[in-house]
Amino acid sequence: MDTRSSSNATNNMDCNIVDEVDEQIIRGDQIGDTMYSAHWVLDFILSLTKEDKKDEDMIEGNLSTIWDMTADEQVVTFLLENQFYDVALVFLKSSRNDRHIEQLIGIIANLTCQTNALESLSEKNELVNIILMHLSGSDTETLLQVFRLIKCFIHDIKINPNSFWLKKLTSCEILVDSLNFILCNSSNENLLMSALELICLMTEIKLPNSNQSLIEGIFDVEKLLHNFNIATQELIHCKNDVHDDNEIKVVNLWFSFYETIFHKKLYKFTHDQADENFKTMNDILTRMLKPYECSSNLELFENDCFDIIENCIKMASFFECNQMLPSKELLQTVALILLNIQSVMSQDDAVEIEKVKQLHITLSLFWVETHKLLSKKGNASIFDSNTKDCEKFIEKITSEFPQLTIEIKDIIKQ
Repeated sequence: MDTRSSSNATNNMDCNIVDEVDEQIIRGDQIGDTMYSAHWVLDFILSLTKEDKKDEDMIEGNLSTIWDMTADEQVVTFLLENQFYDVALVFLKSSRNDRHIEQLIGIIANLTCQTNALESLSEKNELVNIILMHLSGSDTETLLQVFRLIKCFIHDIKINPNSFWLKKLTSCEILVDSLNFILCNSSNENLLMSALELICLMTEIKLPNSNQSLIEGIFDVEKLLHNFNIATQELIHCKNDVHDDNEIKVVNLWFSFYETIFHKKLYKFTHDQADENFKTMNDILTRMLKPYECSSNLELFENDCFDIIENCIKMASFFECNQMLPSKELLQTVALILLNIQSVMSQDDAVEIEKVKQLHITLSLFWVETHKLLSKKGNASIFDSNTKDCEKFIEKITSEFPQLTIEIKDIIKQ
């Protein structure tokens, strides 16, 4: 008999038994099927209710860990079962540490991505009120998390028009004050972007038994338009480089917002060219189009380029339909872009040529209508000494309108 073999077999059996026992112990401490320790989580969240919280770095690190853990639905359920909201209330009442407050509200925002967690939060009115009070604070990261949480409220309202959260938001004056202040005064791009997104979401919410949207019900709309424009100007830089992803996102938010505003007739055209909101809108459109004054940016032929130019022209045309002449700066920019498009069309190797042709027609038709309005209003030339070539080109476009009509009919036939 080989005693060494027998001994090894016994040792292996003992190891297997130990492994099974260890696994049972570990599983007994697991949160669901995860590898997270229930004992560790409970120990830490209970420590948050104690007055002596000296190790702030440890608290920050542990809150960060739990924040990450709440991406798991099983962790969310575990925290709710162990009265996490009650712990959060005690902690928020006593904490003066901005990072800890930001993290805790961020955890709650993660929790409320789950429907049951959002329903549970609706029963914790004092906690909700304390969180919303942070809208009057100046800490950017905390504000971002509060906005995230409010977006969860709005998502629930979309599904359930009689949601508790609709009543909460319609009575939340501090939200209106906070958004107006941030739009008008902040220079933080992330915060401004989040505020614009939140307002656009609010335009989609209808008040019950009313044709009004949520923003009509709680905002002074004229003031909101002014502040929304100020924030957009801050985020779209007047430069010759193509727009980056963030700027394109802002452009889309702005058009989405004003599409709703115009559809609901919430903007009143004063027929005063000096109207402050009208001047600002013209400046924003000019900023959007500025990169395409450079022909090389047009030659990139990205879809965003076509969409931005077309949407800007639609907006400018809408102004003209309301007898409001776009600004001189905007019209000059459009003229330069039209000149560049003409140049691109002449290139033998031009790509996306059909889209370019369609864009050429759109801008040319816009110029024909602009020419009519200029003549009607008796305006002097919009061109200065540096854009005389543009002026000659635009005159040519206007005089060739019959031929342009033929080109449009040909395209329709195709």
